[in-house]
Formats: sequence, C-alpha cells, structure tokens
Amino acid sequence: MNSYRSTTSPFYTEYRRPSAELTEVPEIEEEENLTEIADKIKKEIEKLNWYDKMLFEVYIDEGHTISSLARATGIPRTSISLSINRIRRHIKKKL
Repeated sequence: MNSYRSTTSPFYTEYRRPSAELTEVPEIEEEENLTEIADKIKKEIEKLNWYDKMLFEVYIDEGHTISSLARATGIPRTSISLSINRIRRHIKKKL
C-alpha cells in the first residue's frame, strides 16, 4: 500500500503517474462525423433484444445511475450492471 500511495515509488512512476499522452483529447474535425457515429449507435441499439434496448434507453434518456435505475424498476442492480456493460461492449465492438 505504501508503494501504491507514494508519489516517489517506482510503482507510481511506472503505472499511476499521469502522462501527457493520456490527457490529450483528439479533436473531431467535422460535425458530420458525430452524426454518423450517432446514427451507427442508434442502429446498433435497434438490433438489441427488447429487454436490453428498453433498459439502455431508460438508462441514457432519463440519466439514471445503475443504482437509481435498480430502485426505480425493481430489477437487481447486478443484473442491470451486467446488461449495461454488455451493451457498451457490443456498441464499442461494432464501431
């Protein structure tokens, strides 16, 4: 734990120190790229089964967290978390 928390340890310099490469955000050149990406995401969401599709739409549209969505729907938090993560992986893989 001391190596993890210390800013002078070799572990910190190797793994935890922020680097310039990670903090730079690439700029998107055109707005058309954003609309194309949004269209692709919508098409991938349409391909999902009804449960995942409805769960993801409620999660995104209403701005729920996983815990608040679990409270609102009565679905276990673990089940929602697994579904949302599966959907995210699916969308990332397809894009």
